[in-house]
This record gives sequence, C-alpha cells and structure tokens, in this order.
Amino acid sequence: MLTSYQIGEAWKNAVRDAVPVNEFCVERFGKEPRLFMDFDPRDLPGKKDCPYIAFVPHGSPSGGEEEDEREFAVSVFLGTKDGAVEESGREIVYTGRSVIERNFNPLVVAAIEQSGEFVPGRHSWEVAQLDSGFFLLENVFTVNLPNTLGLD
Repeated sequence: MLTSYQIGEAWKNAVRDAVPVNEFCVERFGKEPRLFMDFDPRDLPGKKDCPYIAFVPHGSPSGGEEEDEREFAVSVFLGTKDGAVEESGREIVYTGRSVIERNFNPLVVAAIEQSGEFVPGRHSWEVAQLDSGFFLLENVFTVNLPNTLGLD
C-alpha cells in the first residue's frame, strides 16, 4: 500500500540529485543542503543544520476505498541561516526572507515537480523568521492518485 512516506522519500531523492538546488546552496551558504526524511520533534533541525530540507509525510491519505482518488500530503520544510543585509542610501534590506522565498524554494519545488514521481497537485507555503537570520519555509503539497479498487 502506497504511503505519504514513500512519496516523501521519492521527492527527497529527486531533490538530493537536483544540481540546481545543490549549486545554489553551495554558492549562497557554502555547502550542500542537509536532507531529513521526517524528524524527531524533540530534536528539530535548527540553525546548525542550515541549509536544510526536511520531508515530513502527513498521516493516512484521505479518501476511503470506495472513492475514485486518494489524497496524500507531504510537508517540505526549508531552513536557512541568512542574515545578509543590503544598504543603499537610506534603504536597508534584510534579504534572508527574499532568498528563501524567491531563490531556494522555487528550485526545490521545480526538482519535485520535474521528478516525474508523484507530481503534486495543490501546493501552499508560508515562511517565518524564527530567530535573527534563521528562516523556515513550510511547503504543503498534496498528491491525488487513483484508488486502485482498494488494492494499493
């Protein structure tokens, strides 16, 4: 039976092998991203792990055996430590939020979508600054797959 965990694993492997993701992280942060498949809530990834990408499967798929489709969900978290500041005249711009939203996240999303495995349907995301220069972006992806007559 297919699980959200298997979808997360396939996406982790696709992102792990995605040259644009790795090149961006090396150029911006000095190293390739750490990859987590799920995580321990008592020992969450943090600043020391940045940049990181964590794939966290949600529980059971929605939709019973009598329905035509089942919906699976996986969260993909991105963590960065980026306290960069750009100053120009009177303007001061803290770029960490922009970098995770406009640069890092689109590369990860593209790697997932282009993997050909479990192409996501709906996708939403939000970003938070957890500490000075420490940003966390959470993507929530859903995948709708045909229910194979209860045989999956």
